[in-house]
Amino acid sequence: MSLENDPLRRLREEEEIPEKQRLAFQEKGHVMFRGLVRPDEMAYIEPYILDLVERESYEDNIRMKNFRKDGRKEVRLVENMRHKSEVMHRFSTARKFAKMAADLMGVESVRVLADHTMFKEPGDRNTAWNQDCNYVAINTDRIISMWLHLTDLRDGEGALSFISGSHRLSDRTKGDLRHLNTAIRENMPIENYGGVSAGDATFHAGWTFHSAPDNLTNETRKIIRIMYVDGNARIMNEEEMSHKYAAGIFTKYFIGMNYGDKLEDPVYPLVYSKKRKIC
Repeated sequence: MSLENDPLRRLREEEEIPEKQRLAFQEKGHVMFRGLVRPDEMAYIEPYILDLVERESYEDNIRMKNFRKDGRKEVRLVENMRHKSEVMHRFSTARKFAKMAADLMGVESVRVLADHTMFKEPGDRNTAWNQDCNYVAINTDRIISMWLHLTDLRDGEGALSFISGSHRLSDRTKGDLRHLNTAIRENMPIENYGGVSAGDATFHAGWTFHSAPDNLTNETRKIIRIMYVDGNARIMNEEEMSHKYAAGIFTKYFIGMNYGDKLEDPVYPLVYSKKRKIC
């Protein structure tokens, strides 16, 4: 598709982050960008996202391990959208988002580590407080996630909440629970951004605690997440994988790779670099 005919052509442009939002991210570990994706762009990508969800079996795109004894699941997801749809590849590798991720992390280049849907259907249970870095077997803390809302949510209907300042709790040997106890003890504030509209997006650092409540409405909460990582990142060495979750993620997501391997194209595409133009 030619550039002039691409409905996502605006997303190939770089996004300069206002100083106020950049400083807020440094202080809190999270930041909101209202209207980051325009309504026409949302209308273009949504059918492709819904098609991916429908094409994959129900059993394949929910986290079976996250069922509780009462039968309630956490979330329905489709992983690795960029490898399953040409349109979603263009979206997930968009230069606009990638440069924002690089600037917020303070790195010269970024790769896409993961991209997936996060559909919380009516009755689905909460997503507990967690830090992404505890679940990713990568040798760097330079990890950031963009959560893009596909649906409007009124204030109190379930937008993501964050523990501000928790991105400084970064000891991989402690895990979520001990870090969470520290955040509570230090009275770190819980914040969210109230009501959100489709096209709004938050970015949060890999160590920032975040959580989403039960879906008590009659509508599915639809989000897609794109996780970015420093362009020079590699898989942990075996001796670095002291955290039980990191070891589990290694066996699930890095099959066929070895301890210490550098992340490379095309599975983990380099999507932004200050040193060279990424097409």
